[in-house]
Amino acid sequence: MRKPPEKPTSLRPQGTRIPLPKPTLIIDSMEQKPYSFKAFRKWFVAIERRKLPAGDYSIAGLEDRVAVERKSLQDLFSCCSPYHSREAFVRACERLSKLDFAALVIEGSITKILRGNEFSVMHPNAVFGTIQALAVRWGIQPWFAPTRAVAEEITACLLHKACQLISLAVQCVSMSYAEFWGNRKNNMPNQGSPTFQ
Repeated sequence: MRKPPEKPTSLRPQGTRIPLPKPTLIIDSMEQKPYSFKAFRKWFVAIERRKLPAGDYSIAGLEDRVAVERKSLQDLFSCCSPYHSREAFVRACERLSKLDFAALVIEGSITKILRGNEFSVMHPNAVFGTIQALAVRWGIQPWFAPTRAVAEEITACLLHKACQLISLAVQCVSMSYAEFWGNRKNNMPNQGSPTFQ
């Protein structure tokens, strides 16, 4: 099994390493099977559980800008079904679409999704089409992980990287790194920045 890196990647705009304090990772209080992030404890100053406005995971101080939604394959197929929780899933996606960065981390490969009729009456093409709509219509990045452990690592990496880039934008460091965040939708002077301890 692959061992995750002990330290997250650092940013070196123009060849100069920029030290950034560790952020606090937030897990939504409604998340039923949360990741422990045991292998990533050194990446974050703390891990807390509380209600999030969108998604299952975020960064303290960036709850209204950054979020990751987690789905197992069974959850994903259920959320795409008009007979289960599709309406709630659509509302959740609408909230995610208003953020600067949102990702859907799926605990399963595309191949498994396309073979989804092994455990669901939903047609795999309908589920795959929903994932495409999330990316194109709502700007929610889909990430496919072959295992739950890899999905956990992807979640930690995405949240930490988003926090780094937003922090650089706040500090007005290197536009080549920060201009993406500085020009995102709803970029107002009073927008939040990461909470560090």
